[in-house]
Amino acid sequence: MNFSEWFKTMLAGLVGTAIGIVITFGAQNMVDKAQKRRTEKLSAMMVLSNINDYVMSLRNTVAFLDEMDSLFLYVSSLDSEDLLDADTVLLADFCNFFPSANYNVRDRTAERIFSSSFAVWENIASPDFISNVGRCFSLIDYMESMTLEMEKRKEDLFRKVYVAGWHKFDSEYDLVRALMESAEIRYFMEYYHNIYCPGMKLFLFMLEEQNEKNMEMLGISMEDLLDFVPRRTIKSYNTVDDEL
Repeated sequence: MNFSEWFKTMLAGLVGTAIGIVITFGAQNMVDKAQKRRTEKLSAMMVLSNINDYVMSLRNTVAFLDEMDSLFLYVSSLDSEDLLDADTVLLADFCNFFPSANYNVRDRTAERIFSSSFAVWENIASPDFISNVGRCFSLIDYMESMTLEMEKRKEDLFRKVYVAGWHKFDSEYDLVRALMESAEIRYFMEYYHNIYCPGMKLFLFMLEEQNEKNMEMLGISMEDLLDFVPRRTIKSYNTVDDEL
């Protein structure tokens, strides 16, 4: 083999090797990018599904708040003489509202993973998405703190009224009368009507709007989210965190 033939053979080998390296690294890069997109979507789905769960729960809560607000308006419209002719079921609901607990325990798994795992942030390419989700969780936390504060306030007020006069209550009419004679109870009902209920409705609207923006940012539809919910478990949360 002369020099020219040897050079051609060597050059062909080098070119073939170079092409092989390019193809190998290119294919690996495509696999890595595809895996990153899957991880990003899975992380986002986990977070958005958790927020959507709270939205669904909050809708039920707001519906309940509306019912109670209507009940407060009804009872507030009654004079002492009207109580005997009032709807006994509604009066019972009014009495039962104050000592009862009306809040839900929320699954914070997704929020904890999102807030504490740098890997989740690293695998989600959109800083706007991360910032927006953070606002959603801050809004949820604020709503929960409002709800807990209202629950504590109403239970304390009921305890104060009931402990002071329980020995005088021969019927629900007596309890309703005592509650309505309390200036603090009346103020609570006004606050409930004028601030708490409208505030919760506004926060629900804001949360729904923000979560819709979150889905738009990553091209996730509501159908994708609803399909993800039946397959989501606490185990899957841990798996996501481990994979990240």
